[in-house]
Amino acid sequence: MDEEETARLEAELSRELVAGHPLFGRMARAEARRDDCDDVAFLVDDGVRYIVHLTWADAPEAGWPAFERLDVLPEDEG
Repeated sequence: MDEEETARLEAELSRELVAGHPLFGRMARAEARRDDCDDVAFLVDDGVRYIVHLTWADAPEAGWPAFERLDVLPEDEG
């Protein structure tokens, strides 16, 4: 992703989030996106990555966008 696309995705996330959404008011950096759907990986200010399904709707909707926390697995010590 180039900086222009990164900025566009971050702006869309900010536009879609409403008060009460767990990611509302958080700093988030777009890191990657899927080409076949509207899922974007964001690194949030607490160091956790989330997959967010952007809606691209005209107006924000409560409960959206859907998201999933990506838990990091411990490194293999073997």
